[in-house]
Amino acid sequence: MKVFLKGDERSEFFERTERLFGQTLSLEDPIIYECSESINQQGEFFWNELWHSKQDFLDHLETDHFKLWFRWVEPRLTESLHVDYVELSKTKLI
Repeated sequence: MKVFLKGDERSEFFERTERLFGQTLSLEDPIIYECSESINQQGEFFWNELWHSKQDFLDHLETDHFKLWFRWVEPRLTESLHVDYVELSKTKLI
């Protein structure tokens, strides 16, 4: 996810994202829910999420706390979101 954050929007982004994390972790029980910013490109964030099912992920996208967060983030996106979804049953542990 690439976002353009000007001035104080950067701190607001992190505050809103921290709130999103708190609500997501306490209400939805994802297995992994992480976000990291690129060390090469400020404003480029990588989300690593592991859900119990695809439906749990889709349900997360419909929660009020996610929609509130995304409503603020979406106008600041500099490109379309790119989401890769992989079924765990189709992966191998190496």
